[in-house]
Amino acid sequence: MALNCVGKDCVPAYTALSSDISNNKILGADMIGKVVYLEDTGAWKIIKSDLTLGAYVAPPSPTS
Repeated sequence: MALNCVGKDCVPAYTALSSDISNNKILGADMIGKVVYLEDTGAWKIIKSDLTLGAYVAPPSPTS
């Protein structure tokens, strides 16, 4: 599977497979600060300023 851009204002902005990662990057994933969801592993990654992927930790949800 190739990288799929969902949209720049969406979370995640991209979907991909873990096999699309090479040298901790995904070719074409170039929107710094956006989130990538890996469909085969369920992992969430964030695109860092050097275009490598880092671990994404979702913000806590508000409690009522």
